[in-house]
Amino acid sequence: MTILLQWLVAHAWFFYVACVIGVTIYTVRALAARREQNLAIFTLERETAAAQALRAWAMVTVFAVIGLTIFITVTFILPSTPALTELAPPTATPAAGLETPTPGPTSSPVSGGGGLL
Repeated sequence: MTILLQWLVAHAWFFYVACVIGVTIYTVRALAARREQNLAIFTLERETAAAQALRAWAMVTVFAVIGLTIFITVTFILPSTPALTELAPPTATPAAGLETPTPGPTSSPVSGGGGLL
């Protein structure tokens, strides 16, 4: 669990990108709904467009709050957590999925021939 958390902290930029994409998409939707509201002829059309714009701005706010929460957590809260700062990096074992250094070919003298293989 802590290794997964460390990986998520190290790759927090992915969540920032996802939040920016969400904010961009819902901002465009909100502006399109506002345009529809301004062009609407009937009251029902205006109310529907206003509701769509309100929902889109709410989603923009949600994505912005999520991004801000992740930033505050990664910047201020997690560095002061002793459980994460005291952990040693994972050791290189085949069970952990990490590559271990393998010795390269060595040359040894052959008896009688004096040559190298």
